[in-house]
Parts: sequence; structure tokens; C-alpha cells
Amino acid sequence: VESSLSSIATDGTKFHQLIDLTLEHHKEERNQLIKRCEELKTKARLVVNSFVVGKLKNWDNTIEVSVTCES
Repeated sequence: VESSLSSIATDGTKFHQLIDLTLEHHKEERNQLIKRCEELKTKARLVVNSFVVGKLKNWDNTIEVSVTCES
């Protein structure tokens, strides 16, 4: 069971705020995945990736949060 949840924010949004926003935005979906991991008797792991997309001055920070069940 794995899912990718991603959010894009423009310049000026602080990194940790962006992570919080991403998690909040996908809260329901994330909770379902975590519950699924519990049903499988495994631990849920949240992985946060950050990457930047854009050209020259138009940069966007993209945060991707994935939920995986450890086997």
C-alpha cells in the first residue's frame, strides 16, 4: 500500500509550513492509509521529499509526502 500526496507552493512559503499544508490537505487520505497499515499489522512510514521545479526566477517548491506500510 503506497500513495503519493503532493502539493505545490510558490516562493515565500516556509518549508515546514508547506509540509504541514500538504499533510493537512490530504489528511483524510493519509488517515485511511495509516489505518490500512494497522489492519496489516505493520507500521506506517511517512516520507517527505522536496524538489524544486521551474525556470530562472519562477521557482516552485514541491513537497511530496508518501505513506508506506513497512513489511
